[in-house]
Amino acid sequence: MLYFGVILLTAGVYANVSLKIAWFNNNFASLTRRAVASATIVSIGTIGGAVAGQIYQDKQKPQYFLGNSISLGCIVVQTILVLSLRFIFIYENRRRGRFTKEQIERQIERYGGNDLVGDRHPDFRYTL
Repeated sequence: MLYFGVILLTAGVYANVSLKIAWFNNNFASLTRRAVASATIVSIGTIGGAVAGQIYQDKQKPQYFLGNSISLGCIVVQTILVLSLRFIFIYENRRRGRFTKEQIERQIERYGGNDLVGDRHPDFRYTL
C-alpha cells in the first residue's frame, strides 16, 4: 500500500512539468527565445536529480527530515515564483492594453522593428 502511495505522489509531483513548459513556451514569441527558455527550464529542473542524491542520505532513515524539508522548501519557492510571474504577466498585459498608437510605434522601434520585437510587441499578450 505504501508503494502505491509513492506512485500516486510521483505522478502528482511530475504532472505539472508539462504544464509549466507549455506555459513558459507560450510566453515567448520567437522560436529562438522559446528554444533557449525551454532548454533553460528543463536544465534547471533536472538539477534536482543531482541534488536529491545529496540531500537524501541513509543516516536520515526512515523519515528523511532534511531531504523532505529541502524538497518542500523548493516547492514553496517555485509556487511563489509562479504566482509572482502570473501577477507580473497580468500587470504587463494591462499596461500594454493602455498604450496609444504613438507608444506602440515607439516600442516597436525600440526593439528593432516588427521583425525583431517578438514578445516585446505591444500587441503580444502573455498567456495566463
